[in-house]
Amino acid sequence: MARYKSVLRKMEIVGAGRKRKCYHDEKHSVNKGDTVLEVSVKDGLSPHGYCQACAAKMIAQARTDLAQLEISLNASGETQSAIEV
Repeated sequence: MARYKSVLRKMEIVGAGRKRKCYHDEKHSVNKGDTVLEVSVKDGLSPHGYCQACAAKMIAQARTDLAQLEISLNASGETQSAIEV
């Protein structure tokens, strides 16, 4: 059986290697060593780095969006809510 593909982009939590601005809100400063969420956008391009405050909001919104998608999918009667791995 084929593996399920992730609907999420490649992301990881890393320590900032240098001082920079948050990709979402340039008013937010990220200092060297701060924890950031890095999201890969395209092969060959630098990942986008988000400060902790923006990353937390993005993750919360993603949870809401995924839950809504699951509700919509289940309402159509096409799948079960629990996915067997």
